[in-house]
Amino acid sequence: MREGGYIDEKWQIESYLRTLVEKNLCGRRKIVPYLLVKGYSAAKINAAIDEKYSDEDFSRVKREFLLKKFGKLKPDTHTEAEEMKKAL
Repeated sequence: MREGGYIDEKWQIESYLRTLVEKNLCGRRKIVPYLLVKGYSAAKINAAIDEKYSDEDFSRVKREFLLKKFGKLKPDTHTEAEEMKKAL
């Protein structure tokens, strides 16, 4: 199937990346294991991430995630800091 051009892993990975990064607000730490379980190689996953997203993109996603989940970027208590760290 792959040799016949019916399976395009790069396109599949990029499609997952769009959903995971833009909709689900996931960072690299959550993306890589998720796609490894799907059967993609770490090298192909990391290459696609590096090609499509910069550190600035992931910083933006991190800010959006924290604002969406906690309503703020900085914790007020030690417990809240631990919760934020665990969520990321």
